[in-house]
Amino acid sequence: MIKLAQRLSAVGGGKVTFVTIPTFVPTKSDGAINDKGEILPHGQVLFYDRAGLAALLAPLRPAADDIPASGGGSGDGTTSQPLLPPGQVTIAEVRNKTGRSGLAAQTTGALNALGFAGSMKTTTGPAGQVMTEIRYPAGQEKAAQTLSSMITGSQTIEDPTISRGLVLVLGTSFTGVTDAPDLPTQPLTALRGTAAGSAGGGGTTATRATGSAVPGSATAPGAPASAAPPVAPANTSCTP
Repeated sequence: MIKLAQRLSAVGGGKVTFVTIPTFVPTKSDGAINDKGEILPHGQVLFYDRAGLAALLAPLRPAADDIPASGGGSGDGTTSQPLLPPGQVTIAEVRNKTGRSGLAAQTTGALNALGFAGSMKTTTGPAGQVMTEIRYPAGQEKAAQTLSSMITGSQTIEDPTISRGLVLVLGTSFTGVTDAPDLPTQPLTALRGTAAGSAGGGGTTATRATGSAVPGSATAPGAPASAAPPVAPANTSCTP
């Protein structure tokens, strides 16, 4: 420590750059009791912005090629787990905190097209959050990581206030939902009911998690998934 202090004493003021860690005021959705950032018993607090802090520290971290392989991870210090078929992932809510009108509804359309399950209720929160978060209840880490694999830069966070399903919180870093070709698929399964035959030939209507069905035919195993509809930027009002 003495040597470090001696070296710093020789550094001129013009060679030192001071930076401020980016923060934001937490709201009720972040665990505060109001929208003024009050969290008991601490009072008014600030949360650090994950994406902003990551960008600030990026130049100080080793390049990806210099990091020893450790079996994979999710980017937040946890060990990655095998992903699930989208049909086994339940999304309870898509919350828009970007200020971009209609983004939550567009995102639910993309998720539905990829086969994700759940009510996907669209809601709007205070605009300005940067990081896109996937909040999950205890025991749903694998489901959260599956969804995170399709949203670049998203962060998975265990949230004890959630009882069932995932909550996707869209931040300004959100660029859309991408298809993940390495996701496992569900087995080919016949739909309930009897398929109607005809003189021209009939069959059983069937579907896979990775494709849509056509009456009278079945999606061939290994068929590529249909692309998710693009999420286009919208206007800046605050509707979901």
